[in-house]
Amino acid sequence: MRWAYVYQNELGRRSANLKQTLNTVDRLSTQVDLRFLCSTYESAERSFISKQFGLNVDKTVLPLNVSLRTTNLIAEFRSRYRYNKAVVRELQKQQFDVIYTRDFGFLFYLWLTGQRKNIPGYIVYEPHKVYHRSSSKVMRFMEAGALKQCDAITPITKGLLQDLRSDFSLAQPAHVLPDGVRIVPQAQINKKLHDSPVRFIYAGSFKKWKGLDTLIDAVKILSKDEPELCVTICGGSESEVESMQARCREWSINEFIHWRGYLNDHELQKEYERHHAAILPNTTETISARYTSPLKLFEYLAHGLPIVASDLPSLREVLDDHSALFFTAENPQALAQAMSKIAAQSDLRLAMSERNATFAQQFSWENRAKNLVKFVHEQL
Repeated sequence: MRWAYVYQNELGRRSANLKQTLNTVDRLSTQVDLRFLCSTYESAERSFISKQFGLNVDKTVLPLNVSLRTTNLIAEFRSRYRYNKAVVRELQKQQFDVIYTRDFGFLFYLWLTGQRKNIPGYIVYEPHKVYHRSSSKVMRFMEAGALKQCDAITPITKGLLQDLRSDFSLAQPAHVLPDGVRIVPQAQINKKLHDSPVRFIYAGSFKKWKGLDTLIDAVKILSKDEPELCVTICGGSESEVESMQARCREWSINEFIHWRGYLNDHELQKEYERHHAAILPNTTETISARYTSPLKLFEYLAHGLPIVASDLPSLREVLDDHSALFFTAENPQALAQAMSKIAAQSDLRLAMSERNATFAQQFSWENRAKNLVKFVHEQL
């Protein structure tokens, strides 16, 4: 069967969205005859993808040469309109059996223009949020119209599926499909979990709902009694890191934090290998509590890292008390106590590590692609 993957993204810009998209495309292309209908793909994008993610999607991409412009709403609307118009033209020309997309803008375009009836193929939508709840640009009736354009959905969390069904009474077949990870060879997993001092790692963006503020506050608390405290923070733009560093200087806690900024996948893997535990300090914001399926969660698991995590439904969908030590979200004192417990109990770290490295196997990108194809084929 011939599949099309539709998603307008900037292929030369770091983002979790792009990382998830490229790994999905890479593994899905081993299961089906796939074409990735992307925006632009030239030597700069090819080089970036190879350096940042260690991937090559040359054989899969079908560039439509319409760059995404986000300088203002008008520019964004125009670029999305042009891209989706080109997508429809290509879908009509190529006659794909299945059209897979995480691009809400594509579904919105089909609703707005009435073009769905002119496109052959079974459309499967992978939602990552409920847009009218999280974006001022999308009203409920718009989202309702867009969702009617797809034949099936593969939300990344149960909470997301529940809210979509509650808000829109969706009748389409659905299958929850959490994000995935590249499986790590045993040789690359830290075997020295009994060592001290214990090094903690956070990897991800600095968005408010990621909970970095809670982590910084916990470091402030721990710094008073833990002179060997070591926390590495990977991610954030240069300006975001500088802002956080300034705050930490005021509290005299910068000596306990190593700021690594953005890292490519190879560099990040090296950081995981030298740490003893990982932190997921997400807040209670809806996208965090119900919708997120964090890539770093699965990377922590794959590297056999014990996890200290906010006690949230979205994280509980994957983790349990054997794989993570939970704390009350947005409570720095509770996070500090959990970090102290992990640091003090090497046997706990070792047990979690062994369990997590094994547990991660089921979340490989390969298995995710197989589960997706199986679900779709069952509907056809």
